[in-house]
Amino acid sequence: MDVAGNAIAGLRRKLAFWLAARGVLIASAAWLYLLGTVTLVLRSSTSLPQSYLLLGFLGLLPVATAGAFVAARRCPSQAIIRALMDNTNKCGGLLMADETVDMSAWRGRIPSVSAPTIRWRGKRSSYLFIVALAFAVVVAAVPERYTSGLGRARLEIGDVVEELVSQIEVLEKENIIEEDESAELNETLDKLRDEASGRDPVKTWEALDHIAAAASGAAQKTAEDALSQTRDLTELASAADALAELALENGLTPEGLAASMKELSAMMDLAGLQDMLLDEQLADQLGLDPAMLAQLLDQCALGNLTPEQLQQLANMLAAFQGDVLEMMGNLEFVELIDPQMLAMCQGATNCNTAGLVAFLAQNQGICSLQEALEAVGMPGRGGVTRGRADAPMTWTDGSSEENVGFREETLPPAAVVDLKRSRLVGVSVDAPEQTDEAEPVGSGSLADAMAGSGGAHVHTVLPRHRSATSKYFDR
Repeated sequence: MDVAGNAIAGLRRKLAFWLAARGVLIASAAWLYLLGTVTLVLRSSTSLPQSYLLLGFLGLLPVATAGAFVAARRCPSQAIIRALMDNTNKCGGLLMADETVDMSAWRGRIPSVSAPTIRWRGKRSSYLFIVALAFAVVVAAVPERYTSGLGRARLEIGDVVEELVSQIEVLEKENIIEEDESAELNETLDKLRDEASGRDPVKTWEALDHIAAAASGAAQKTAEDALSQTRDLTELASAADALAELALENGLTPEGLAASMKELSAMMDLAGLQDMLLDEQLADQLGLDPAMLAQLLDQCALGNLTPEQLQQLANMLAAFQGDVLEMMGNLEFVELIDPQMLAMCQGATNCNTAGLVAFLAQNQGICSLQEALEAVGMPGRGGVTRGRADAPMTWTDGSSEENVGFREETLPPAAVVDLKRSRLVGVSVDAPEQTDEAEPVGSGSLADAMAGSGGAHVHTVLPRHRSATSKYFDR
């Protein structure tokens, strides 16, 4: 009977162990599923550091212990196990009766007792635990950029992105930037629009400012070159038109006309317009014949153009001038350049052709074509090689530099000027920071200074410097 008691106790211990093992797996799987779900919610809705969320894995130890304890308590009692072994070993109830009655007289009739084999089918519990563990680990270890768009306040930058896309489209259309650069900028804008978050708008706005500054810088440089090209094309077209009119009226000698044509060709070379005028793709877009234009330029350099050919050359130069003005209009339409720049470019198309014809007819053989242009009101174009250095000052609206009285006028503060130049970029929603402490009010080194009407010079902080500046003042 002692052997039977030992067998019963051993079987009960084995059952308790395997029940506890299954309890550990089930409880751990439930905790890991709960931990993964809570982690996912917190990471998508708060800025809780990732290291804090990993502390949830420390809860596995008490949860597993509790699961093992609860499962072990479900182990069958010793009487149930005794009944099971009595039935398994075919003892006919003698083993069960031995628990309450003295069975010494029947000891020889009780067969040898052996414990049944325990087989645990734990695949389901094991798979459940493995899947739960993988889920919790992936949710806790996934980088923040993949969870930044879940359940967070989005930053509405659609209007700004659309404006930048239209600007980039115009820059690509006008061949100011390459197609690859345009595609890269558009891809960056799409990424910013998809990942913009109200929790960290500074990073998004800095990226948008960087793209806007790059587009504006490229457009501004092109606009400055276009202004110079417009002035050059205006002079050249007016000069070719005047020479054509003089040739038809025999207002110049053949030698003087040939010399003026050669000077006109030299002015084209000096202005650096050969690449633009010989661009076949641009000529096709303007409806011009590239071969005819090249022939006219070659004959102009030799001084062999007829009056009709001179007029054709003037018309072609005017067509290139119109293309430059159209490009400037497109840049101004998408707000890449100021309207003042477009107005300057349009104003550069004015030239006194009639006065140029009269001056050349009266002073043939005395002055050059460039001097004639200066004499009729186009003396210089802003560079050391673009006209005389001693060009006279030009006054408009009938004003004169004589007897001019000046009155003092206070300039507006710099802040007001900056406000007039400002443009709304976007609006985002964020909770204001509140502090219980009141800010101290004190006087500094300017406390005794007298108030004035001027404005301080405010430095513009570039996007690449904002992070370092913010960290300095947040210390």
